Order: sequence, then structure tokens, then C-alpha cells
Amino acid sequence: MKINILLFFILLSSSVFTQNKNSNELHKVEKSVNENMTTNNEPKIVAHFGGKSSGTIKKIDACNIPVLKAKSTNDFSKVKYQVIGFQLLVYKDGKPIKMFARGERLTNAQKELIKKTDKGSNIVFSKIKVRDSNGVLMTLENDLVLTLN
Repeated sequence: MKINILLFFILLSSSVFTQNKNSNELHKVEKSVNENMTTNNEPKIVAHFGGKSSGTIKKIDACNIPVLKAKSTNDFSKVKYQVIGFQLLVYKDGKPIKMFARGERLTNAQKELIKKTDKGSNIVFSKIKVRDSNGVLMTLENDLVLTLN
């Protein structure tokens, strides 16, 4: 009888452990998915410059990449997004310098500004406006911040 009771508690505790482990893994998956979703549970639209949505970028690459792109965090989304305007922000001698562009292409003045920006400085794409393939206009929630190296 004691052995049966002991086996029962061992089975019960291993079952609870398995459930906790699975729920922790499920929580990790939910968190990963939620990081790519808006508060309305829709996929986020993220800006990309040179294939990057954050991190660092070589200064020479940043000067030569001609366009800013946007795409959904949902890899299966059939909706396409086109950047129709944005602001580029850099700090030069501690002062913010902002330049606007219409469309997805960086202006020559923006490229020159990046060339004159020191390595280690951030370039910030903000106020990014996009149009989806259904014609809906929107401004992206998040800025794109890249550090020049």
C-alpha cells in the first residue's frame, strides 16, 4: 500500500512538472508571436533598410542603399507595403538634423547627411508612411534605428 501511494505521488508530481514545462514553452511561443503583433492582434509592419530592421549597418552600405522598404512580420501575408514617405533623423554636433523624403528612395541630401555622420552614431527613420496593396495608408508605429559602424 505504501508503495502504491508513493508511486501515485511520483506520477502526480511528474505530470505537474510536464504541464508546467509545457506551459512555459507555450508562454515563450506566445511571447515571441506577440512581439510581432500589434495590440489589435494584427501583424506589425516593420521598416527595413538594407535588409535590417534594427542593429548596426556599415556606413558605406548606408550611403549606397537607395530605398527604405516595409513588410509584415507575418511571413504568410499576401499584403504588400510601399513606403510613400519618411523622415531621416541624425545628430550632428549634438543637434538633431531632420530631412524628409517622399517615396521610398533616399534623397541625395539624405545620402550626403549619412556620409557626414560619424561612425557609432544612429540614423533614425521615423514618421514612416506606407500604403498597402489594398490602398490603405498608415504610419508605422515604430521607428527604424540603425547604428553606423
